[in-house]
Amino acid sequence: MKTCEQFNKVTLSDICRHINNEKGRWAPFFKSTDPDLSCPIKPGVYRFEHSILDLTFFTNFPMEGYRWLTYLKLYSKSKPKRELLCLTSQSSMRWVRKI
Repeated sequence: MKTCEQFNKVTLSDICRHINNEKGRWAPFFKSTDPDLSCPIKPGVYRFEHSILDLTFFTNFPMEGYRWLTYLKLYSKSKPKRELLCLTSQSSMRWVRKI
């Protein structure tokens, strides 16, 4: 990839189901917030520090040497939909060890 191109799009229609699932794939990530994140989400500033994600799904992808831009938007369920959260992040990855 020499230019910016969309890799994948993921839509989660019920984010609270993932946030409140203490044994789910996303649990370590949501547990790393300060203050604790749970649904219904209260307005405020949440910090994600030392967040952990299970990336074993990506072991066959060429991750190193690329910068990954991520855009996240959270919308209300009510009509008309309102944008509640907008997050943009940039990350680069390197393998520490492959299992």
